Amino acid sequence: MIADAGKTATMGFGTCYISEIENDNTRLAYRRAFRQFDAWCLAKGIGLYQLQPFDVAACTKELKETRHPQTVKQHLAALRMLFDNLVIGQVLQNNPATSVRGPKYTTIRVKRRS
Repeated sequence: MIADAGKTATMGFGTCYISEIENDNTRLAYRRAFRQFDAWCLAKGIGLYQLQPFDVAACTKELKETRHPQTVKQHLAALRMLFDNLVIGQVLQNNPATSVRGPKYTTIRVKRRS
């Protein structure tokens, strides 16, 4: 999807995933998240310039069915970061992932008595 959008989009992608993320594990996880989203968009016939918040929400909804909520939140964070960079680089006019809400996930800690 990024390569089809042109050189500026490719440079924005590189900036996002190579320059801004220092941790190798995070970089790998974010790259994996975007590849999955890219494959989903390709299967649906959606290009970068046709992306709408509804599309990101639909992909997130499908992901919720098979993945842990924390994984879905991480995927959404990866997409937000990428699209933010593409907006800053003037590839996209707005970030289609900004308004999409991730799943709620809470942990309950029980205080032990000594």
